Amino acid sequence: RNNNATNLVNVNFAYQVRNQYNQLVFNFPLTSSGRNIEPNSDSFELFAPLQLDTFSGKTPSISVRYVINPLALDFTPNNYNTISNNNIYTKTTHFGNKLIYDDGTAEGGYGLDYGSLPAGPGYAAIKFVATKADTLRGISVFFNRSVADVAFKSFDIMVWKSISEPPANTDDNDVILKQVNLASVFYSDSINGFVDIIFDTAVALSSDDFYIGWKQNINFILNVGYDNNYKYLHAGGRNPNLFYNLNGYWESVNSTITGVPMMRPIVGAPVPKSNTSIKQTTPKSPTVNIYPNPIDNTQTLNINSDNLIVSAKVFDMNSRCLIDLYDEDIKGVPISILNAGIYFIELTNALGQVNRIKFIVN
Repeated sequence: RNNNATNLVNVNFAYQVRNQYNQLVFNFPLTSSGRNIEPNSDSFELFAPLQLDTFSGKTPSISVRYVINPLALDFTPNNYNTISNNNIYTKTTHFGNKLIYDDGTAEGGYGLDYGSLPAGPGYAAIKFVATKADTLRGISVFFNRSVADVAFKSFDIMVWKSISEPPANTDDNDVILKQVNLASVFYSDSINGFVDIIFDTAVALSSDDFYIGWKQNINFILNVGYDNNYKYLHAGGRNPNLFYNLNGYWESVNSTITGVPMMRPIVGAPVPKSNTSIKQTTPKSPTVNIYPNPIDNTQTLNINSDNLIVSAKVFDMNSRCLIDLYDEDIKGVPISILNAGIYFIELTNALGQVNRIKFIVN
């Protein structure tokens, strides 16, 4: 309430809440209130948290009605061009099957910036809280083009039961609940349009924290929509629910990251097929060859693949990793450190597909 007049004004106010059945579940009547608002000043009221015992059904809602009744100077200037005064305000909130931090509008894009780091596994995570045990059906994401079009850049949607939050410096405690490989981002044809990534099998959530996000193997900005208007606990500052992992351990975002990426867990009952935008698919096996084989350790082991190779690891017969390479497009692997013997090379392409091939060093 704001008093723009030069005189003190006494006001009554009311506050009513109704559920989706139009039942009155909270009532603060005009007769219970009375405030004096000083000239050119404002006033506010804090009400007790709502206890909604009828908050049920698949699509519950609440409707809140605010009423202000000035006992003097209650008029609206003619040049406001209004059909009535603004003494009554009603807002209805509908609750659906998604957990949401963002306001639905992107002011930018969010992604992992490798900087001078070499290509390799990178992770981004957002913490959510399941206040009671629930079922995770998928993730709703808004992909935008704020930096570049990254269509056909492969990445994995991730769900974690737990991660090693800072200041821990190891990921040994990370517990993965779901990992879904996507060959590309999916751009919606509408403004601030989300796409729903529906899991082939649901994920059981306990009453606890959980994390959603993604994994990528090469350096690119995924461009998840970024809601810069988000304010943690209505106060702002660094968002403590955001984490990233580019060095083998999880880190908190810096103080400039005050908003939130536009990723929303889809929970509750099974999602009808008509609402399913994307389903997990099994990509076809990649075609990968290496040559020469057998090979002399003075040569380079060449790679021929129908997709970019972003990771190459060489193991001996005891499963020890002797060579570990990450890059955006690996064409060959120097093997001068290898002695004569039998080895395996594990090749991962940009789609996240893995081939393991045996080769011989003479």
